[in-house]
Amino acid sequence: MDHDDARPGISRIGDPRVVYSNRHGALADDDVRGPRGDIGRYLRFSWANGGVVTVPFDGRQFHLWEMYRYPIGDYSWEFPRGAADPDEPIEKTAARELAEETGMEAQELTRMGDIYADTGLIAQPCAVVLAWLSPGAEAKPRRPEPFEAVAGTLALTIDELTDHLRAGKIRCGLTIAAFHLARLHLEERNG
Repeated sequence: MDHDDARPGISRIGDPRVVYSNRHGALADDDVRGPRGDIGRYLRFSWANGGVVTVPFDGRQFHLWEMYRYPIGDYSWEFPRGAADPDEPIEKTAARELAEETGMEAQELTRMGDIYADTGLIAQPCAVVLAWLSPGAEAKPRRPEPFEAVAGTLALTIDELTDHLRAGKIRCGLTIAAFHLARLHLEERNG
C-alpha cells in the first residue's frame, strides 16, 4: 500500500505511558497530538510476541471450535489462535496452536498474510496460516488449558461456513477475516 507522507496522523508525545503489563503484553495510555494539534490520550495494546490464526482445512471442510470467551461472556465459533513464543517462527506457532487446541497435525502450512484484530487498539498484526489437514481429519480429545473452555467442534464446507456467517453464527472478527483470506487463497490456487 502506498503512503502519502503529507497525510495527517496522530503522534505520541514523549515516552509510552504503560499503565499495565504482563508476560503477554502491555497496555499504554499515551499522550498524543491529533492532526489539528489537539492534545489528548490514546489507549494502545502491544502484544509481547506476534500472534497467529490457524485455519484448519482438510481439502473439503474448515474446522472450527466453540470456545468460551471471558471478555464477551459467551461462546464463540473460532479457528485456533494464539501467541508466538519469543523468536518462534510463525509457522511453528501455527502448528503448535493447532496441536494444543485440537490435537490435529498439519500436513502443510501456508502463510496467507496478516490482519489487524482491532486497528484502533492493538498495535501488531496477526498472521493467518492455512493448515492443510489429512482428508477426514478429526479433532482428538485433549486437556484444555486452565482458563479455556471448549464446547464443541464443527466442520463446514465453504458454502456452509458462508451460510453460518450470514446467519450470524460466527462473530469472531479474526475468524471471519481469516476465512475470507483462506477462501481467496483457495480460489486463486484452484484457478
